[in-house]
Amino acid sequence: MQKTLLILFSLFFTIQLSAQSGTCMPDTTVVDTTGGLGVIFPIPYDSTTMLGGIPVTACQNKPFEYVFTANVPAVIELEQVPIPLEVNFMEIVQDGVNGLPEGMTYACNPPDCKFTGGTFGCVVIYGTPTSDIGDYDLKLDLNISTSLLDTPSTEPGNLFPGQYILTLEAEDSPNCFVVGTSDVLADNLQFSAVPNPFGGYTQIQVNSGISQEVIFTVNDLMGKEIHSQPVQLFEGQNTVEFNGENLAEGMYIYSLRKDAEVISKKMILNR
Repeated sequence: MQKTLLILFSLFFTIQLSAQSGTCMPDTTVVDTTGGLGVIFPIPYDSTTMLGGIPVTACQNKPFEYVFTANVPAVIELEQVPIPLEVNFMEIVQDGVNGLPEGMTYACNPPDCKFTGGTFGCVVIYGTPTSDIGDYDLKLDLNISTSLLDTPSTEPGNLFPGQYILTLEAEDSPNCFVVGTSDVLADNLQFSAVPNPFGGYTQIQVNSGISQEVIFTVNDLMGKEIHSQPVQLFEGQNTVEFNGENLAEGMYIYSLRKDAEVISKKMILNR
């Protein structure tokens, strides 16, 4: 029963542009596809399949942000209990995100980190890390409350194996995921996918304040890169074509990157 209670909720990451703000907005398009039991998404990293985990890299002295959205079901029905169980809430207990590098913290929406059954919420880890280079094993101290019982749990752990590893590299690493400080991108770019949602083809319409070369990438929600191309932008309006006909329906993250600076948004493929 504890293991089933642990996976009551669906976690899904989105990349926001409000770095260092300590705020986040839940993504209400997140759908529980498990019939009400929920999953953890992205799943903890599995060393056997090499899937899951946190797909972006933090760097020393560079602002970093990563957002999870929680979709908590209102009612579940467990095999061990022949009646539906009303979900009161799923919460991250006080100081319940452990293992973050120095200089980083977390915040929730709602602010008390208590996600009522049948609602959406989000958690953002953010800050400018100053710790030593290395891998940081993150843990969540949770309390899941239903009409029958309360279940405390620290995860990932014995009930849900795997790891959430936040990798911290040097500030000059080419792998840095940096948000919110870009003088080149944030100050000179406006872009959006049109149409969005799209049925197969879409255009990334980019208004650039200067001429510059960027890298256009598309990732799935597991963090896997499925498309990458260099794009020469000219001052004014630019268009980047994207063909998603061979992709499965769902949400994707599209980004414009220059050196260690990146701006990302979401698009939905819906045929």
